[in-house]
Amino acid sequence: MRYLGVDPGKTGGWACLDDYALIGGWPMILWAAPIPMLSPKEFDLDAIIERVHTLVPASDYSAAVERAHPFPSSMGGSFANFGRGESAAWEWLLRSCGISVSRPGPRTWQKAILGGGAGDTKVRSVLACQRRWPGVDLKRTSRSRTPDHNIADALNIACFDWMASVGV
Repeated sequence: MRYLGVDPGKTGGWACLDDYALIGGWPMILWAAPIPMLSPKEFDLDAIIERVHTLVPASDYSAAVERAHPFPSSMGGSFANFGRGESAAWEWLLRSCGISVSRPGPRTWQKAILGGGAGDTKVRSVLACQRRWPGVDLKRTSRSRTPDHNIADALNIACFDWMASVGV
């Protein structure tokens, strides 16, 4: 089975794990990348759709898309609604291809993957990936100097989906 994790948004990431080959007890990383963008404000929809269409057969895939919910929960307005729409759009796209989708909230997958410790969840997400998959390249581009927490989040969301499916 293959597990797709999506950290939606313009600076988000997506990743795919394969549990047919476990490495150190964890699913193998097939790919992990930033969400394709044409510009800082415009998604590259053709690239996204092209990649999603390679996910066949759909029955071999499960996806987890982080459910966006602005804090505080009473926050509303167009910005908050746009964020919710981005998250839902991923679910719509994947379901339209026949891929089952779950929508864990950030606190849900972070508690399962990162534990209940204190500290910056962005740093903890990167460290969790580096412990699970030593040598993983989490840089956003070849020119980046530091690991990207959005790509790490996508891997961790995919890992959360895998753990939920196998009952870990």
